[in-house]
Amino acid sequence: ISPADDCFKKLAAGKVDLAILEGWVPSEKYQQKVIANYPLVFVAAPNFLPTATGKLTLPELLNQPLLLRERGSAVRETFEAFLTLKGLRCYPLWESTDSASLIAASKKKMGISLLPYSLVANQLEKKELVEISVSKIKLHNEITALRPASDNYLPALEKLWELL
Repeated sequence: ISPADDCFKKLAAGKVDLAILEGWVPSEKYQQKVIANYPLVFVAAPNFLPTATGKLTLPELLNQPLLLRERGSAVRETFEAFLTLKGLRCYPLWESTDSASLIAASKKKMGISLLPYSLVANQLEKKELVEISVSKIKLHNEITALRPASDNYLPALEKLWELL
């Protein structure tokens, strides 16, 4: 388990044969295979927003207190890449390396978090959190397997690649 940059360095140096990365993979130096993806959702405590609709525009969202993962995390990078394409930036109220802390802070009405749906599905079902719909935004992250571009793989690695 390493940050994505470390994984790229280890692949390039031949220290690992395969890396599995979350989020956008910027390198074409490697064979890549998307093996999964998951949706990201904005969540907050029920009645956090003054309107009952639970819907915001992007400018309205950016004016809310945002509780986000740290810079460099796949979720944060996906969101910031989306904003960059729109010529926008975000200024979170709070950043954390721990998704559970963001969930707890959201429940306490501290702000709106962006998290993988699978991490908040239980809280959404129990109505401890509500999904905040933001017009014209659908975010998701991919999980990608990478291996060096080569024709000479160990049979075990080739079999693993086929199973992915």
